[in-house]
Amino acid sequence: KARAKANRAKQEATAAPPTAHVPPQPHINLTEAEVDEMFRSGKMRWASRNVDITSYKDGAAIISFLTEAPARWVEGLQSFVKKSINLVSSVALHEMDPERNLEFEHLLDVLNIDLGYLLLPEGLNRSVSRKNHIRRLEESWKLQHPNRKHTNLLHIIGVLMLHAACESIDQSIDHIKADFLGAAHWIRRAAKMGVSESEFVFGELFRHGLFCDVHMRFARKYTRRASAQGHVKAIASMKELRSCHLCGVDDA
Repeated sequence: KARAKANRAKQEATAAPPTAHVPPQPHINLTEAEVDEMFRSGKMRWASRNVDITSYKDGAAIISFLTEAPARWVEGLQSFVKKSINLVSSVALHEMDPERNLEFEHLLDVLNIDLGYLLLPEGLNRSVSRKNHIRRLEESWKLQHPNRKHTNLLHIIGVLMLHAACESIDQSIDHIKADFLGAAHWIRRAAKMGVSESEFVFGELFRHGLFCDVHMRFARKYTRRASAQGHVKAIASMKELRSCHLCGVDDA
């Protein structure tokens, strides 16, 4: 017994001390094609309140972002939809093709859905209204002529899904991850098609560390694209990114 006790003491003395938790590091050299594939395959790692977010750099900032962002997204979405309606209406005024006129009429019908429900308190009514809104937008996107897709619909769908994802934080980890990746998928598509509001929002998701596999240079890349189109908030965001030492190379 004495020998066994001495052996245990020796093993405990020589055992390696427990290592501190090290948060996953971003893959700095990922190409845009590789990032796209990670989003499509659902392999993109992410940071959330349910995944020991305090272990990540600026974890408190991510929590704040997930808490405060929905209100900002609603404000931005209302302005974006209004501009989309004005754009479609101005084009429709000069359209003489009856088939195109029907397309515009259907599109305006979907765009004119009142976003007031997003200002309601969180609950079943808001959730159901948002789900029906997303469904109608997705149906409208599928029905559009392949050569005449209104890319703004992609952004609206994505932001509504982001809004819903921020309410799903009490669900399972896999459920939350699927919500955020699904939303990012739609916004990414619009951003790659040059929608400045999508470029800005996509850049913000990266900038606030929501997807921990991606280096900050991707935040800078999409934010720069939006700012080049005159997006006011993106221009302000670029000023912050330029002062950041982790934002990546100039040609990112």
